[in-house]
This record gives sequence, structure tokens and C-alpha cells, in this order.
Amino acid sequence: MIIIFITLFALSTFFGFMYIDKGVWRAFVGGLSLLLLTLSVMLLTLHIKDNWGMEKRTSTETKIIYTAGPLDVGFGMLLKSEIGKGTHNYVLVYHTNKKDKEPTAHFQPDEKHLVETLKKTADYKRTDESEAKLVIRTVRWQFKNSFMRFLFGIGNEEGKLVSEHARAYVLD
Repeated sequence: MIIIFITLFALSTFFGFMYIDKGVWRAFVGGLSLLLLTLSVMLLTLHIKDNWGMEKRTSTETKIIYTAGPLDVGFGMLLKSEIGKGTHNYVLVYHTNKKDKEPTAHFQPDEKHLVETLKKTADYKRTDESEAKLVIRTVRWQFKNSFMRFLFGIGNEEGKLVSEHARAYVLD
């Protein structure tokens, strides 16, 4: 909607300065339209540059994970491979279901969508809990209110990923 406002204010500024004959009305309509045009462009610039009108919302999801090794042995296993050197970002291999025949590699970089891949990280930590689990913390952009969604909701920005961090908690 902000694009429509910018267009309307630009047209009314042109109309006010070019087609109104009386000097007082010309100054009022043209000046007010120019002020509103400037304000609209500044708001759009703030939104594009700093995500003005949006806020970060965090959600957390917890899943039980199972050993990467045989399920009938008395101990669990998580296979890891660090992405790069000293990044503490890992590809983790484990079963997501007890019924899976083979373990699956998770959190591999997606070479086709590198920008999204850079926003995602995964690591592991040892814990004294009773079962292994995976905790995924996701941060996404959301509009602050319905008015901001009305103004800036054209570009499908709502729900865009800011960051995602997955941490596997394995038994010590």
C-alpha cells in the first residue's frame, strides 16, 4: 500500500504545483503533497533498510532423536562432521524415528540457496537428561500489527527467516 501512497502523493504534488492557479492553494496542496510524499519515501526506506514495522519472533521446537547406530545395542551414537574449520557448525547423522532403517544426515548446506543456508547452524551438547533430543530455535520476521502489514505487506516479507539454530542434546 505504501507504493500506492507514494504514487498518489507524487501525482498530487505534480497536480498541485502545475495546475492550481491560486497561489495560496497551490502552495498548500503542492506543499502538503510534497511533505506526504517525502514522509512516505522515508518510511519505505526505513522499512527496507531496518525492517521498520517488523519484529523478530522466536519459536522453539523439540524433537526426540535416536542413535545413528543399531537400535538394539545398549548405547546411543551421534555422528557429526564439522562444516569448515573452527565453525562449530555441524552436519549431524541420527535416526528421526525408531522405525527408520537407516540414519539420515541433517543440516547439510543447501548449495542452491546459500543465503538461507548461512542463516542456519547446528551443533551438539552433552547432557544428563534421560533421552537424546533436538531443540530447534527459529527466529523469523513478523509485522508488529495489522496496520504495518497493510502498509508494507506487499513483498511477502512476513515469516522470512532471520536465523535457525539446532542443537542436539546427547546423553553423557
